[in-house]
Amino acid sequence: MDKRLIFKVLMLLVSFGVVIFGIKTLKSPEFTRNSQNPDSAMSLLLGSDVRPLNWCPEKTLRLELLDNNGQIQRTVESSQEISSLCETMIGGVNQDQLAKAVFHDRIVSRNSDKVRKILEQSEDGSLFRVQGMPFSSPMLQKAVERSSHAGSH
Repeated sequence: MDKRLIFKVLMLLVSFGVVIFGIKTLKSPEFTRNSQNPDSAMSLLLGSDVRPLNWCPEKTLRLELLDNNGQIQRTVESSQEISSLCETMIGGVNQDQLAKAVFHDRIVSRNSDKVRKILEQSEDGSLFRVQGMPFSSPMLQKAVERSSHAGSH
């Protein structure tokens, strides 16, 4: 037999195997879980309900993290930490969650033009609201917890 023919047949068989493996992987429960996870890059690629949001005003210079009483717990001026708290991936909120939520001011952002925006967080920490727009963001929830604990040490 001709070597080129054998090579072509082997390439077809390998390609067929890759297609079968891909179909099984896409139908697996693990892939389904990962594609629905808001922290996963896969969910972004597949067009899930997760969207990027930068809730802070342009050129934010300072963030004030507030405790549950509205008192300044910590001030953040590091551009890296400002970015981690301002730029996040957000998901939707259902009406039941929203009806039960009680919001408190959590972060005040300020820029050089004295523009100020307030991020509110629900008591259980799972929901946020900026200028009346509610959203969920596990990524932001973790960043707020990290920053709050960093200031208490």
